[in-house]
Amino acid sequence: MPREYNIPPKWQRRRLSLLIALMLLGVAALSARLLWLQLVKGGEYSVMAAAFRTRAMEIKATRGSIADRNGDILALSIDAHSVYAKPNLVEDKAATAEKLAPVLGVGSAELLDKLNQDRSFVYLMKKITPEMAQQVKELELAGIGLEEKGQRFYPNDSLASQVLGFAGSDNQGLYGLELHYEAALAGTDGQIRGEFAGGKQLPGGIREYSPPVNGNDLILTLDTAIQYTVEKQLEAALRENKAKRATAIVIDTQTGGILAMASKPDFNPNQPNLAGPDLWRNPAASDIYEPGSTFKAIVLAAAMEEGITSPSEQFHCPGYIIVPGRNINCTRAHGDQTLTEATENSCNVVYVTLGMRLGAERLYRYIDRFSVGKKTGIDFPGEAAGLVIPLDRLREVDLARVSIGQAISATPLQIASLYATLANGGVYLTPHLVREVRQEDGTVATATEPVASQRIISAVTAERMRSMLESVVTEGSGTGASLEGYTAAGKTGTAQKVIDGQYAPGKYIASFAGFAPADNPRVAAIVIIDEPGGTYHYGGQICAPVFKAIVEESLRQLGVFPEIPPATADAPAGGTKKVTVPGVLFVPADEARDRIKTAGLQLIVEGEGELVIEQSPGPETQVAPGATVTLKLGDRNVVQDTANFIVVPELKGRTIRASADLLESYGLYLAAEGSGLAVRQEPVAGTLVPAGTTVQVVFE
Repeated sequence: MPREYNIPPKWQRRRLSLLIALMLLGVAALSARLLWLQLVKGGEYSVMAAAFRTRAMEIKATRGSIADRNGDILALSIDAHSVYAKPNLVEDKAATAEKLAPVLGVGSAELLDKLNQDRSFVYLMKKITPEMAQQVKELELAGIGLEEKGQRFYPNDSLASQVLGFAGSDNQGLYGLELHYEAALAGTDGQIRGEFAGGKQLPGGIREYSPPVNGNDLILTLDTAIQYTVEKQLEAALRENKAKRATAIVIDTQTGGILAMASKPDFNPNQPNLAGPDLWRNPAASDIYEPGSTFKAIVLAAAMEEGITSPSEQFHCPGYIIVPGRNINCTRAHGDQTLTEATENSCNVVYVTLGMRLGAERLYRYIDRFSVGKKTGIDFPGEAAGLVIPLDRLREVDLARVSIGQAISATPLQIASLYATLANGGVYLTPHLVREVRQEDGTVATATEPVASQRIISAVTAERMRSMLESVVTEGSGTGASLEGYTAAGKTGTAQKVIDGQYAPGKYIASFAGFAPADNPRVAAIVIIDEPGGTYHYGGQICAPVFKAIVEESLRQLGVFPEIPPATADAPAGGTKKVTVPGVLFVPADEARDRIKTAGLQLIVEGEGELVIEQSPGPETQVAPGATVTLKLGDRNVVQDTANFIVVPELKGRTIRASADLLESYGLYLAAEGSGLAVRQEPVAGTLVPAGTTVQVVFE
């Protein structure tokens, strides 16, 4: 039998007391811990618990759109899908890849590689079409899902692609205006924060909503119709001339706004990776080249403004000019010619002479004023500054070469801005691409006003240059730029191309820059063809016709009515050609009678004497055939002191260009006010004035 132990009652009580004491101690410890957690650490753990339950869902802001000056959309954001996989949830990876491959248009092996990655999440393809997304949904594959988010879309494909640039896979701007205006276009993302448990939102839990702020819209100065014309003409020029590249810019001379800017070849911003960085770049603002003779406009402006020459000054071109270090050749020996004729002929000899007269410091001052060798300040990333030999390193031979557009490099935008300045009466307007930044509700956040940075040359010099550059189109090397129904002014350029610091034999850059209408300019434009490989390589031959086509369409799109009627410029509405009254003041009476009758006009003679002392209508007046001219005769003593004076011709009804030409032929100058046709002049026709007098003329 087992032994029995009798525990004294005293020890039993002690054991029970010890057990109770231990239990009370445990309860006290638990209570103390509970009080610590609840009272001391309760707030902290409450925050941690809420954070564990709270999730934030990002709400993407919609990127702002980009539109042209008329509101036509050039870039917008649309919803797009991406296909993703959670590899650990894909049951049969090989079968899944086989089913997805034909839908996504990729190889099944490529998809299988992604599905075999040791990752919890992987994109199979981004930015798929809505049709592809629907097919993926219908497959109902385990572990395969669709993600929806905004995608940039360019409805006109390559139109203005090098200006617009493009946005990346996360809808952020990477090139062009998309990059430059990223802060304005992107907007600010919003979010929803809430408490969840078991995948469900807790009733009465935390719920916070921060709405997204969508991006602003850009309204450009570009005109889609003009941009389309420019690109179509550049494509044709590239093809016909077998060239490496063709570039063009059209500027609104009244605002400095870029109406069109393009270069071919280009790319489709909807699929930028098919092209590559070389085609993403905008050569119109980012590439530099030796401008050749289009640069001569700066030399001409400087020489005219400094008063060291005049349009009628006579020069002699033997076909070359000797400067220290080398001979500089001309295209041919032009012989005796005026400055206007030298400009028509693009004579190197005359322009080297002008550059030498100006000297380096004065010429460089005008180069800087016209923003060659420095950035124009256009609202576009990656603009180049150009290259100018430092003044302290400029040799005399370098000065001669710079005077004809060599040994200096500029961007197409700089040369286009030069001609826009001449068209704008000598005032430089900073070129720009964005007219307005608008908020989502249509409110204008910022607007670009024309910035007249400075007056480069006087209005008188600008007007004389307009006349001379118009003669390049009517009489000189730029006749291919002659417009239908409008006058035009401009300059041709043909420069041997520099490659790796050396002139490359047989490689040229041809160009034409100018503006129209010549009397009242609205647009300035430049056309450049790089490395033409066809029969011709001169700017007047291959660039001037492209300029003509672009500018004619630009003026029509802007609502600029033709200046010249379809019949003849001097025909009235009825179609009868007018007759110019010959100037016969102070001409012997018999000779005056012969001139008037030869012109087909009737004659009335008043008074007696050897010379004509008054005539009505005045010299150069346009009248109908058979109109009557009244002459008043007088003796020689009436005009004995007039040998050094000039008779002011009649200008009424003439354009600014025609008035300037006529006055110049008389040895007089024009100061124009307004635009259109001459309505008043001072001094009036028939007044005797000293040579070199300026005639004030009002045009309406």
